[in-house]
Amino acid sequence: MSAEIHRLAAAKQILDTLRVSRGRIVAIDPDGTILVEDGARDCVLACDFLRTSAGPAPRLSTGDEVIYIAGDSGERGCVLGLVERYSTVPEIPDNLHLEANRRIELRCGNGSVTMSNEGKIVVKGDRLVSRARGVNKIKGAAVKIN
Repeated sequence: MSAEIHRLAAAKQILDTLRVSRGRIVAIDPDGTILVEDGARDCVLACDFLRTSAGPAPRLSTGDEVIYIAGDSGERGCVLGLVERYSTVPEIPDNLHLEANRRIELRCGNGSVTMSNEGKIVVKGDRLVSRARGVNKIKGAAVKIN
């Protein structure tokens, strides 16, 4: 019984030192440190970012409102996430930018498009269709058909 009380007291002590707050990003340093301003406490705290999935992290910018957790004074905080209105309708962007250092590959069934950093683009499929309302050009230093 005494060990259980000791564990609960230790957990309470840890929770008492942590506080979850809402703040605004004032800067993001080149090393990835996020500086968050807490208007209620009139201070700026250096924070890390909690990554919760293998997917891309959200793009954070100066002025974004975030939820963060702060420990004892002097400790780095941790940004838990971006505060924004939830949308039940997925937003389709006007532009989509994909970038990779080595290769991008899109696959669907038997079809694929592969782009490499050497500038090579390979399109594969059971059937390829190219349609144009205007001129349909094929350009290259050499063009091979069959």
